[in-house]
Amino acid sequence: MVEPVGQLHRSRVRLNRIAALALVTAACASPAGAPDTLPASSHYHALAVSGGRLLLATHEDVFASSDGRSWEALGVPLAHPLTVAAGDRDVAGGPDGLVEHRDGEWRTLADDLHVRVATWQGPDVLVWAVGSGLVLLREDGSRFEPPALDHADDQITALALAADAIVTAGPNFGVYRDDFDLGARVPTTAATTIGETVYAGGADGVWRFEHGDWEQLDLDTAGPVAAMASEDETLWVLAQGGLLYRSGDQGATWETVATTTS
Repeated sequence: MVEPVGQLHRSRVRLNRIAALALVTAACASPAGAPDTLPASSHYHALAVSGGRLLLATHEDVFASSDGRSWEALGVPLAHPLTVAAGDRDVAGGPDGLVEHRDGEWRTLADDLHVRVATWQGPDVLVWAVGSGLVLLREDGSRFEPPALDHADDQITALALAADAIVTAGPNFGVYRDDFDLGARVPTTAATTIGETVYAGGADGVWRFEHGDWEQLDLDTAGPVAAMASEDETLWVLAQGGLLYRSGDQGATWETVATTTS
């Protein structure tokens, strides 16, 4: 059966409109693998990851993400969060204390500590507090002060665990494993660990300490490293200019996940 001329014309018009809409949609979509938008901030302080879920501490708030591409503001009750630790319960710290996020709500763990950095040590939270040094806040609410780390100071920027050792980093002292100087370049602004391997970042990119020596990784961060986090074989690196990088193979290859420029 031959379709009437008028009906055929209307069908062609509809097809043309559908094709045009498809072209517009494709043009507006982000190219595959293109970086998404990172929460804008005057300053980025810390990253943490657990179970593939990221926490980001900016000067203004704490944000959560399942992939590093889309972010949710958590409304942390701190004036300026400086650190985060991710887990079954998340914690954030700053000049006005340490708070815990569980079941969608924040509660205060300590309001008498100026917390610079924090990490999980089993079910307890290990922090560096200005004027106090290392403090372990136990799950039952009690506190314990581990042996002092004489090299560290209140400008400490990273605290991580490597097996039974405590890894610290700061712009004034580099990177230490317990009280052993790893000989990193200064200033060092971030550090994390994968197993026994220590990763550190600063103004000159990202470095890996393995077998007693430092090796620079092939990553141009386009700015000083602000924070690092790791889980399994995955490394996350955040540059102060607002670029988030991910490596799924311990730093061998990298992708740009998000940037403040949309």
